[in-house]
Amino acid sequence: MRWLPFVYQYSLEFVVFLIGIVIALKSKQFRPSETRGKVYLGLMVATFLFYFLLQGFMQFILPDL
Repeated sequence: MRWLPFVYQYSLEFVVFLIGIVIALKSKQFRPSETRGKVYLGLMVATFLFYFLLQGFMQFILPDL
């Protein structure tokens, strides 16, 4: 059951992330139809995935080594 806090944290974080994306889209801070907007969106998603995988690695893999 040590995965339960991880799932809880990242499910809440994903909701906050999506709310931030929606706010940025509605305020026209970036436009995914443009090349620069696609790059920004890709960077935001890649950063979220990076920290998701990093924390998962440190929380589940490293303690068993």
